[in-house]
Amino acid sequence: MRLPALTASVLLLSASLVLAQAPPSAPVIGTGSVLPWATVAESYSQQFSASGGVEPYAWRVTSGTLPPGLVLSPEGLLNGKPDGTGAFFFTVTVTDSSGKSAAGSFILLVILPPTPVVSVSGLKDTIDPAQQPSFDVLLSSSYPRDITGTVTLTFEPDAVNPSDDPSIQFSSGGRILNFTVPAGQTRAAWAAAPALQTGTVAGKIMLKLQYWADGQNLTPVFAPFRIFTVARAVPQITGVQMVKTSGGLNVLVSGYSTPRAVTEAAFEFTATETGSARTLFVTVDLDAAFTAWYTGAPSAVYGSAFQYTQPFTVQGNVSAITSVSVTLSNPIGASQAVAAAF
Repeated sequence: MRLPALTASVLLLSASLVLAQAPPSAPVIGTGSVLPWATVAESYSQQFSASGGVEPYAWRVTSGTLPPGLVLSPEGLLNGKPDGTGAFFFTVTVTDSSGKSAAGSFILLVILPPTPVVSVSGLKDTIDPAQQPSFDVLLSSSYPRDITGTVTLTFEPDAVNPSDDPSIQFSSGGRILNFTVPAGQTRAAWAAAPALQTGTVAGKIMLKLQYWADGQNLTPVFAPFRIFTVARAVPQITGVQMVKTSGGLNVLVSGYSTPRAVTEAAFEFTATETGSARTLFVTVDLDAAFTAWYTGAPSAVYGSAFQYTQPFTVQGNVSAITSVSVTLSNPIGASQAVAAAF
């Protein structure tokens, strides 16, 4: 017996699964809160970064202050040339295209550029006494800010009878001189070029520099200085005069001696009588007298300058003496002779 065939049908059912998308997250700022330092007058560029959210992003400063000279673009680029030093705090907000935003606080330090070398120019290592040589203050390169400073003078005597010399000072007076080197220049701006009075005492004159910009002290730990020497030298006679007295004559000698010592005076007189001239020589030991003068307090205000009067008693006709020539000596040597006549 044959069995009937069985058939089966399969019903296929179709279904679709719809997954709901999560709303986009807010952007996250990836730039660190402390930005790389910036330098005054030098180009600066810093790109802010963010992740998440829906690009494109829009950036803006929402509080605080950017350094002068810098701007933040909508694309998040902070750039420009800063024109002020200091620490600047500000908040930046980034907003994505869906309207979600994030904010971050930042700090940017703006510093001055490396300082050029500041120096005194125009003076020799050894300078003559009783002079007023001019000098200048120079930078090795220009600087983007005004540099203001002081030149301070000090003196270390090198004399047989040492003493300060108050005449060693700046031609404008005093031993402190202010200067300004304008931004972008390499030479101090002066109403008139400064000069240095070198005085009359042997020793070392030191000019020491200190300087600032934007209120910041730029002076190195070892402040720059320049030393000049006034050397020990033979006496210098600046004037000779003969004056008649009741019993003879006085010879008045003015001058200076950088070692603050005078040891001897030599006088050569010329006398004319009965149509013929003759010469008289006189030597005077001055060591004790000038040592007393140079070690006494009254001499300090004059440096090594002096006015020396030597009296002479004349037996006979003082009018016969027509002239005198004077030479002074100190431990270095003898001066040039200087003559005077009645």
